[in-house]
Amino acid sequence: ERQKILRRCAVLLALDATMTSLRIVAAGRGRTMSLPKIVDTVLQLAGQKSTVNIVYLGTATYDKQEPYLVQTEGYRRLSQCQVVKLDVSEAAQKPLPSIEAIQATLEAAHVVLVSGGNTLYAMNRWKELGIDKILKSIAGSTVLCGGSAGAIVWFQDGHSDSMDPTTFLNVDPNLTEEQKKDWKYIRVNGLGMLPLLCVPHHDVTQSNGFPRSLDSDAMMLHDPGQLCLGI
Repeated sequence: ERQKILRRCAVLLALDATMTSLRIVAAGRGRTMSLPKIVDTVLQLAGQKSTVNIVYLGTATYDKQEPYLVQTEGYRRLSQCQVVKLDVSEAAQKPLPSIEAIQATLEAAHVVLVSGGNTLYAMNRWKELGIDKILKSIAGSTVLCGGSAGAIVWFQDGHSDSMDPTTFLNVDPNLTEEQKKDWKYIRVNGLGMLPLLCVPHHDVTQSNGFPRSLDSDAMMLHDPGQLCLGI
């Protein structure tokens, strides 16, 4: 028991050392990012600047306009915030920006805001394009934030609803109501900046009928050495 306590303390100390160079705001829902207190926190972390450059990555929602408007509303209404929507999903208007242009845009950002949505798709797409490496390279100099999928991506792993067929890029129009509910939560690897399992919507039971709090507990039993953050 003493060894377990010491190991847990060591993990917490390592986590604290890691977090000293990071500025991350992780929320349970994507739309939460526009709440006044969350907006204030993000801008405080960004520092006192006459103009705050915010890059919105909506890859997890396939760069749809509505999630962008909802999740950035709290920033777009402020004169000091300049929000750039960086579209890189397969649904984005072609041609996509070059990887050099994407890198320049992200490196100029004071804040990177990632949308909620399908975490697995976003991570796979970023790896395909090389965006994952860019995000890791700017982690120490940029405020990183997002809700739901936009929270998971900053962690080592996430408890994800990415197998929900209604969140796929190409949703089958013939899905029955039963088929829409027939899916399981999965573990998705994030960018690994925080060595935790992130569980957004921790207090929610989704369309599959399973509470995320209980399912994430079961997931943790497969890796008991990993700490978990439910939000």
